[in-house]
Amino acid sequence: MLGTLILWVGWLLFNGGSSFGSVGDAGISASRAMMNTIISPSSAGLVTFALEQKLGGNTNLRYNFGALTNGILAGLVSITASCDRVHPWAAFVIGGIGAFVYIGATRMMNKFKIDDPLEAS
Repeated sequence: MLGTLILWVGWLLFNGGSSFGSVGDAGISASRAMMNTIISPSSAGLVTFALEQKLGGNTNLRYNFGALTNGILAGLVSITASCDRVHPWAAFVIGGIGAFVYIGATRMMNKFKIDDPLEAS
């Protein structure tokens, strides 16, 4: 969890700093990028956390925090390209789609019996 938090903060600063400024129009772009970098991984983490137990085959785990952290990372990856160009509601949707892609990719790797212990591919 701590590693994911550190990555999230770094990603937040990276996406905000990619607008090449923090004043004027660049400040608006940077603030939108940082806001969307918070919204998208939050929604991806929540969607993954809620659906992993229902869609996953592992019924022994009550709360799968590994899936939660990987869902957050999926949301971060999903929003990076368009972080300063989309509205906050779209960032929420992009994060949710990223969560579904993560869950689907994990199921596909398990189906094809490809060993991925961290589910990070």
